[in-house]
Amino acid sequence: MRKGLVLGIVGLGLLIGCSDPSATMQIVNQSRPDKTTTLVGVMETGMVRLGKPGFQFDLSNGELNCVTDQLVANWQRGWMRNRLRQTVDFQCNDGRSGKIQMALSGTSNEDWSGTGQGKLNDGSKVRLLVGDMSGAINWD
Repeated sequence: MRKGLVLGIVGLGLLIGCSDPSATMQIVNQSRPDKTTTLVGVMETGMVRLGKPGFQFDLSNGELNCVTDQLVANWQRGWMRNRLRQTVDFQCNDGRSGKIQMALSGTSNEDWSGTGQGKLNDGSKVRLLVGDMSGAINWD
């Protein structure tokens, strides 16, 4: 009982110290390139399937919501930084879906950063930024 309580407190402490990196996605409409939609959210990190590290995106602007399934991360572990290069499928609540090719790096689950780009099935272009950001976003 005591061992379980101690493990629970330690686990809770580890969770409190963790925060998922922020993510921003821009959708450039295929039929009207001057019309863009910006979604904000997080890249949720954690363990997937038998203790394998993984992630999931959850992005929204209050009306449009785009998410990925929980994916096992195909990252390369380095001495100082970990790198992740992966193609990710995602679905939006307006019926569209797409793929993003992304390249991220980080030293822990909390500090992943990088970019991605891809397309929706209607031909709209998608750009992704992951990590802490400050100031204005210049997509060009």
